Amino acid sequence: MSLFLRSLLFVPATRPDRFVKALATVADAVCLDLEDSVPVDRKAEVREQIRVYLQEVVVAGPLRTVRINAWDSEDGLRDTVALLDQAVAPAAILIPKVESAEALAGAAAIFARHGIPLVALIETVAGLRQADAIARISGVTALVFGSADYAAEVGCTMSATALAAPRAHVAQAAGAAGIGCLDGVWLKIDDAAGLRGDCETARELGFTGKPALHPSQLDTIHAVFTPDAAAIAEAHAVLDAFAAAGGGVAMHRGRMLDAPVVAQARRIVAAGASRKISQGDPS
Repeated sequence: MSLFLRSLLFVPATRPDRFVKALATVADAVCLDLEDSVPVDRKAEVREQIRVYLQEVVVAGPLRTVRINAWDSEDGLRDTVALLDQAVAPAAILIPKVESAEALAGAAAIFARHGIPLVALIETVAGLRQADAIARISGVTALVFGSADYAAEVGCTMSATALAAPRAHVAQAAGAAGIGCLDGVWLKIDDAAGLRGDCETARELGFTGKPALHPSQLDTIHAVFTPDAAAIAEAHAVLDAFAAAGGGVAMHRGRMLDAPVVAQARRIVAAGASRKISQGDPS
């Protein structure tokens, strides 16, 4: 199972007044954040908001996901127990600061028994080194690059140049595993031009989407990560030509259709769809 999203809107668990507003946006998914946006002394208090968020009545809203605290922390374990005790399960659980494929495989097995896929956040050098193995764990449906935490650990800036190598590594790991991949957040909420440029860079690297810190960022993110009608129509034409040739050698408008071209066409078609959870081959 793969979670292909253009956008993931974070909403702090400390702000239940924002739940309905977030779930009424055009975001592909909303993420209740129990980690970074919650002070240590409020972790237990806001854990009670999980039920409210998951059971909030909103018609046909975004997918509902939850970011817990680090899996190997006491708060992370308490978050897990609280989530597994809910009558309504989230569409996915985001696991922060993943550094061990072996440890995450154990978490994935537990959540899989409840039908809940995982999204792994790659935010450290150790996590980056394990990205390929993490992406291939059964039950992991997408990767997210935690650019801010990575930059803080390494001591680099958050410029496109400084983050080019780790971004590419995360995108490549997700692409090779056939799962979705979200870039890091754009911290300057009032800088739409900067956000667009950063999204375009992420798309060129192979990312399928980008998280949002504010609903105002969603339109720009969707504009960049949604193929236009012409691109989608051309991708369908490529797939039709390939199918008509029986999956063998095919030509389309003077172009040889080999495996990479067909794979890219399938990805464009998937990107033009809802970007929700897709089962199996996105074509």
